[in-house]
Amino acid sequence: SVPNCITLFQYATANARFQCIVQVLIQMVTAKYKMVVSTRVG
Repeated sequence: SVPNCITLFQYATANARFQCIVQVLIQMVTAKYKMVVSTRVG
């Protein structure tokens, strides 16, 4: 959904852009958190 979100970014409203940014940030944080957890567990 992220590529689609970025593709439509220029056509999006301010609210849609904000939601898009939030979703991308959440995915980045989640991925980094999982990487840290797996590193500590391993």
